[in-house]
Amino acid sequence: MRAFVLCFAVCLLWSLVSVNGVCQDLPFPYWRVEWYEIEGESFLGWLVGPAVFGRKVGEDSFPFDFYYNWEDGYVYKNYKDRIGFKAFLELDIPDSIAIDLEVEADDGIRLYIDGEVIVDMWEPRGYRVFRTSYLLRAGKHRFELHYFEWRGVAKVKFAIDVGSFLVIWTFNNKVKSLRESLLELQTKIESEMQTVTKQLLEQRSNVAEILKELKKLLTMKTQVEELERKIKALERRIYSIAQNVSQQSELLRALEEMLVSIEPVLSGLENAVTEITQTMQETINTLQQETRSISQNVLELSEALDALEKRLDSLEYKISDLANEVQEITETIKAEVLVPRDSWKVCWYEMTEPGVFGQALGTSSFPLNFFFNWGYGQIFQNRYDRVGFKAYAKIYLPRDTFCRFKVFANNCFALYIDDSKVLEHWGIGEALPPEEKLVELFLRAGEHDLELHYYEWEGEAWLSFHQW
Repeated sequence: MRAFVLCFAVCLLWSLVSVNGVCQDLPFPYWRVEWYEIEGESFLGWLVGPAVFGRKVGEDSFPFDFYYNWEDGYVYKNYKDRIGFKAFLELDIPDSIAIDLEVEADDGIRLYIDGEVIVDMWEPRGYRVFRTSYLLRAGKHRFELHYFEWRGVAKVKFAIDVGSFLVIWTFNNKVKSLRESLLELQTKIESEMQTVTKQLLEQRSNVAEILKELKKLLTMKTQVEELERKIKALERRIYSIAQNVSQQSELLRALEEMLVSIEPVLSGLENAVTEITQTMQETINTLQQETRSISQNVLELSEALDALEKRLDSLEYKISDLANEVQEITETIKAEVLVPRDSWKVCWYEMTEPGVFGQALGTSSFPLNFFFNWGYGQIFQNRYDRVGFKAYAKIYLPRDTFCRFKVFANNCFALYIDDSKVLEHWGIGEALPPEEKLVELFLRAGEHDLELHYYEWEGEAWLSFHQW
């Protein structure tokens, strides 16, 4: 599987690289470029003081990797000489990675990463090349590149080995895209739920009106029933009076007049009851239709929610699978591309003061177990004193076991295993005398990360590392 992943990464990188080796159309951000006139003290046309940025004359953009050879021609607009730029770039790194930087220029150039000077060649010279390895931790980083051309030939180049970097970047963008799609679906669900809630609240208002009308009808029904009882009582009284009609004719005529006066009232009540009954029936029909419409909307929303839930489940599976692939590729890159197994990848630095690493000088490699006795001689690139390194390696254990690690040096060192400090003989602000330290640890089966820091301030230098 690891061989397949590495093959895939190589093929993907090759498809993005042209014949001359310059990356084209990489999915990385562009440099934001600001052009300036260059000022400085000169003698007979030659720059004798530091180059200084003057008036801003324009803006531009460069691709992620670039190489420009203007020779003796125009560098920017009508400027051939005394022109320079400041370029800015921000990168969000998903996982820690060691990158190989290459910076070339004629005349001067400086590179800052997160405010730290990595390359400093700020003087008018011929074409120069600077290469180094730099460890980028996971998170956001700011690159800033300064360049100036004083006179004569003008060239500038910035390049990063993006093989493994491109694979991590591409998969990280895919995960981010899927997360944005998931957020969009969640927003749509919330919007639909708010709409349905609003409709239900409106229907609830209609139902309240209907209940109010029904209460009125019940009140009128009670009044009608009470009137019916009075009429029946009156009928019984009329029947009793009719038994003695011959004796009470005068009373009979009075009762007839009362009946005549009651009839219009009864007729009015019947009409009112009929009208209210019709109104109630129409209201009930309307409510039934709206209830059926709401039921249909709820059913459609339920089906839509089921479909969205299935789609969300599918997206969760895809995100999980993609995360597993990214993790596997990341582990493969870490194990087989970035840091070699059973040997050290070494990044050398200038020491600005005891215990403080300064500008990067270059890279080299050591065997896993080593002993170097430099004495009072050259340690790295014509450096005899005030130089140090950070070295990275991996070891593989086929089973759980106890391991011993021993470091012996006449200056300062620190050993880390799986990001935990296990040995330390380190001085900040002062150099320490020779020291030998040994530690025995119980380690689980599998791969383990080693990191060794060392610096020599002045005098004699030797260092040994042994693991068994």
